[in-house]
Amino acid sequence: MDVGIDVYCTDFYGVGGKIKSKPEDFVVAETSPEGECIFPDMLKGELKGGAGRYLVFWLLKVNWDTLKVVRELARRLRISKKRIGFAGMKDTNALTVQRMSIRDIDYKKLMKIRIKDIKVGNLRYSEKPVKLGDLLGNRFKVKIREVETVPDKKFDYPILNFYGIQRFGEIRPISHIIGRHIVKKEYKNAVMCYLSEIFEREREEIKEARRAVKKSFEDAIELFPKGFVYERAMLQTLINGGSYRDSLLSLPSRLISLFIHAYQSYLFNKMLSLRFKMNLPVESAVSGDLVTLRGENCPVKVLKAWEVKKINRWIKKGKVRVVFPLIGSKSKFPADEPGEVVNKVLENEEINKEDFISCATFSSKGSYRCVSFRVKDLNIEREKNSLKLSFFIEKGSYATVFLREFMKS
Repeated sequence: MDVGIDVYCTDFYGVGGKIKSKPEDFVVAETSPEGECIFPDMLKGELKGGAGRYLVFWLLKVNWDTLKVVRELARRLRISKKRIGFAGMKDTNALTVQRMSIRDIDYKKLMKIRIKDIKVGNLRYSEKPVKLGDLLGNRFKVKIREVETVPDKKFDYPILNFYGIQRFGEIRPISHIIGRHIVKKEYKNAVMCYLSEIFEREREEIKEARRAVKKSFEDAIELFPKGFVYERAMLQTLINGGSYRDSLLSLPSRLISLFIHAYQSYLFNKMLSLRFKMNLPVESAVSGDLVTLRGENCPVKVLKAWEVKKINRWIKKGKVRVVFPLIGSKSKFPADEPGEVVNKVLENEEINKEDFISCATFSSKGSYRCVSFRVKDLNIEREKNSLKLSFFIEKGSYATVFLREFMKS
């Protein structure tokens, strides 16, 4: 499935191999804004005090999607999902530890819950909830099995800051396609894509249900297991005489937003790929680039030719970064060659930023994302025909994107 990643951006030859053979081969530990990082062996089922209406805790999950964890916790606790907060999505096919919070809950009630492959610990009360983006980044411990060679030089490269496959769906990587249909107001196509697109890794009973969608909504809803609440809700809306737009709006607003964001991510990936193909630099700036100070919510400006040398000195010092737009109705575009990149991608997609003003009931003004990133604290150990890596990546960037460059596979 095309997610917009068309190039490798380093001359590192790649070690080959396989990742995620087992959940414990891919361990992710979130790092809080205060620098706290809890790995699985550090998780303890105890309350560490604190005060406030929010119960903050660390949650370990194995082969669970973050949103499904939230839904299951809400169901078991009999509370609204809106009372549960988390800082970021984590890999599904992995062993991950992340912070969460629940508003107005007795910690003993949470500790009584038993869910397979989920564990909570290191609890405390706080005046503040955990919100999306409340993290510095993530630390990783990754095992690459069946490597073809071992590196004989240090991996010290800037990497194009692509969105990884997780952004688009690991089992069904079609979130961006659904998002494209929503942005273009092709609601029937969006609904049918979500309901009927079949992927190899799905169970046979689910494949049968998706095939049935194209023949009979009534037959399909009987075939989908009760756990497939989104598919069943969409089908029930159609059976009741609702429009395809109504069917789409039966989904949680967070999920519809995710589809639109996935399409923005796809466009961003296409821009990065085209930027590299046009021989524009990975980490430094050129005339027309969008640049911003490193930090949260800093203004973005278009770089003038006479400013390039000075700004590139600041980039080397880590004070400034080059960004590309995540396309929305208020996006500022780069100029000159970087501007050509953005315009060509939008032209190929037959889309413009005004299309994001009203997508179903949602709009997106757009935002900006750094063009490149670097891996920090990289350590490599050899173990027979495997490599064990540990490293840190700032929030928003993907370990799988780094590993794609490191492995070249």
